[in-house]
Parts: sequence; structure tokens; C-alpha cells
Amino acid sequence: MHRLEVGQPYPVHLPESVQYNYRGGQHELLMVMGRLTEEEVAAVRSGPCDFGLLVSGPVIFFLYRFGDEIPWSDAPYSLWLVPASERVEPPTEWRPDTRALLTVILVEQESAIVRVLRAVTFSPEFTMAIHGQIWAQATMRWRGRERYDRTISEAYGKWPHTSDMIRDAQAITKGGE
Repeated sequence: MHRLEVGQPYPVHLPESVQYNYRGGQHELLMVMGRLTEEEVAAVRSGPCDFGLLVSGPVIFFLYRFGDEIPWSDAPYSLWLVPASERVEPPTEWRPDTRALLTVILVEQESAIVRVLRAVTFSPEFTMAIHGQIWAQATMRWRGRERYDRTISEAYGKWPHTSDMIRDAQAITKGGE
């Protein structure tokens, strides 16, 4: 595992994309964005943030926004796409005060420089919901990348905008709740 620092290069140069992952027992939102404004950086660094969860077949859509600067967007996820060495199911023990921690990494695409590292918690209810959905995925038989990609396409046909997904989300939380 690489040690990340704000102002230092990300270990690999990535195309513009956003990826949510639960791997190695950790939640991570990696945002590689081009032409970042200082307002966007500030919103991700310390602005209000909201997260949502929508499940469609074998795909978990992790929904997110950071203030008004980064509107609702989504990142599809499957535990089965995580390398086997990092594929860990969430803890089954749950207490009413359990809050999962999300690490948010904002990388400037052009320079590959890490601009933001932020840790934010989910509410206990959201923690239970997302962990439950990851567990459900772990018990499903993996039917391949083709079905995963087809499910994503179908979901975007049903919910053309992330704001449409929010209306049908199984769980929503404010960061830090």
C-alpha cells in the first residue's frame, strides 16, 4: 500500500474517473478530476457532503455530492471486481453507534497530484445499509463482467441522472452524521 500525501503525486497516473471501493476492509472514494477549480477542491476538502446507496441487480451505485460545487454523481461497485487479495467482507458485528469511515482522495488528473485527503463517517444506519449490500453481493454468484456492465447500462436507462437515482436510493446520509 502506498502512503498518500496532499501535494505529492498519486502512485499511478489515472484517467479522469471516480471510483468507489470497499477493499481491505476500508471504504474509499477516489476522484480523479481534470481542470479542478479551487472551489471544487475546497468543497471536497471541507464542505458538506452527502452519500447515497442504490442497488440494481448485482451492482451497488455509490452516490455522492460535495456541496454545490460537485453535484450528485455516482460510482458503480461490485465486490467481485476487487482483487481477491483485497476482497474482504464487512464486519458482521453491528452496534447502533457503528459508523464506517470513508477516505476521500481527490487527485488532479493533469498533474496526478493528490489535492485532498479527507476522512468522513457514515451514519450508523447508512453503515448498516452499505455493509448489508456488500454482504449480499458476497453471497451472490458472480456472473461476469458482461452482466455487470449490462446492468449498469440498464440502470442508466432507468435513471439517466444521479438525481433520479437519489429518489429511489435505499439509504442516504450526510457525511459526518
